[in-house]
Amino acid sequence: MRHKLFLVHGMGAYDGDAWANEVRDVLVTAWTTYPKLAAVPFADQFDIEMVHYDPIMQEIVTRWQDEANALGTLADQVGADEVGSLVGWLKGAGKTDGNFVWSHAADVLLYRLSATVRQRVIVHVAKQIVEGVARQYDEHQQSKWSVIAHSLGTAVAHDALDMLAVGNVPGLPVSPFDPRIEQAQVIAMVANVSRVLEHGFDVYRSAVQPGRPGQSGRSCLRFLNVRHFLDPFTIPRMFRPQNWPDAETVAAGRYEYVEVEHIHQVNVHDVCHYLRNPAAHIPLFRALAGERRITKQQEKDAIDAFKPFGTMTNQKAAKVKGKLSEIAPKMDESWKSFKKIWDDLHSLIAEDVA
Repeated sequence: MRHKLFLVHGMGAYDGDAWANEVRDVLVTAWTTYPKLAAVPFADQFDIEMVHYDPIMQEIVTRWQDEANALGTLADQVGADEVGSLVGWLKGAGKTDGNFVWSHAADVLLYRLSATVRQRVIVHVAKQIVEGVARQYDEHQQSKWSVIAHSLGTAVAHDALDMLAVGNVPGLPVSPFDPRIEQAQVIAMVANVSRVLEHGFDVYRSAVQPGRPGQSGRSCLRFLNVRHFLDPFTIPRMFRPQNWPDAETVAAGRYEYVEVEHIHQVNVHDVCHYLRNPAAHIPLFRALAGERRITKQQEKDAIDAFKPFGTMTNQKAAKVKGKLSEIAPKMDESWKSFKKIWDDLHSLIAEDVA
């Protein structure tokens, strides 16, 4: 039985599985560089399944453009002041081609502001995971699955997995995903924004925590959190607990925090930019395939050989680093800081393209 990897995308409009294929290609390239891993092809080990939720966002935005009364309904949910700000962002959002506001902003605003949108997305994602795991049981009478989530997808995946763990999924019977029965092997959060977008409860205290097999309230065996120290989206309400969820779990290596610093492109938030770094993909591979599959010496050699600036000149990398560093002090702990991040990062990307 192949290990199923659910990939949960982040901000943006996604058409088909192109994003998942890009992530797979980065992982396969890295996988083949380690002899014990390469001995068994990646495709023989893992079955990648992309978890989509962006079509829900596109449908809602298009409908809201056509039905002005829907904005009044939203105002009742989140307050007129919030909606006034949101309307400015949503204007023209249905035109996704080349529209930075839609592709990098509207979905986050909708997810954070509207309980109705959030519930639809969470249930949609939870059902995709349930169906994927159910297919494993149908074929093999057992399961082996993990989740790799990026950006907004970290909040969405967290909320869906927590819903599954506590058995509160509308339209589904009593959940078989109680952690005493069913656990993910690994939950890997890349550019984790779940604390910024949390609503009504503390993500540190949810069921999405690592623990022992069958441990109550622990929905996975391993939890990996990866952030780039200059990724501006991860700065407001950073996900970085200490001794989480407890010292015993940390000592057992079930929770791991990884921080990377390389700059190969202006958009350091990009998931593939993260995963190309051995400091990020080695802990992921060890969690998925076993600690002994990559030796300490191989890890050192890979990290030493990894160029911190890729093909960038030192001068350009220093410039990008400086500009990204300027964004960070402007952030506060509110999700509203994302608007400023989008503006600043978009300007920086546009400047680089020009």
